[in-house]
Amino acid sequence: MNELLRRLFFLPEQGSTFAVKVDHLHFVLLLTTLAVALGIGAVGLFFLVRYRRRTESDATPRVVAAPWMEALFIGVPLSLFLLWFVLGFQQFVWVMSPPQDSLDVYVTGKQWMWKFTYPGGPSAIDTLVVPAAGPCGCCSPRVTSSTPSTYRTSA
Repeated sequence: MNELLRRLFFLPEQGSTFAVKVDHLHFVLLLTTLAVALGIGAVGLFFLVRYRRRTESDATPRVVAAPWMEALFIGVPLSLFLLWFVLGFQQFVWVMSPPQDSLDVYVTGKQWMWKFTYPGGPSAIDTLVVPAAGPCGCCSPRVTSSTPSTYRTSA
């Protein structure tokens, strides 16, 4: 199903482990939007045929919506948007949280270089070294900057 939807919506191949969950959320959003758009189009066509003017002397009937119907028209889209927000926020937290056993690397960005400091170990300049052996092989960079925030130019 994933491959079919990816080709149907002209999406590129998944390039990371995060892509599967993000694509599933994307597919839910796209399919829900498509279903709602088709539903609105079908109802529009139905109303176009049902309430068309038959003669010039026909008066347009006054239609008053019930309060429960107005609440439904507000509640359903609001609940969909809130659901999408909750699902997207859960994925955001999952993507932004490093694994528990990841290696903390302290990164300092200077004007012309990067300095990488490892806990209990040496430092490196301009080259990030991640150990291949270990429980995860992941690193969690902590980035700071030591470059001045203002630059002066001579007039």
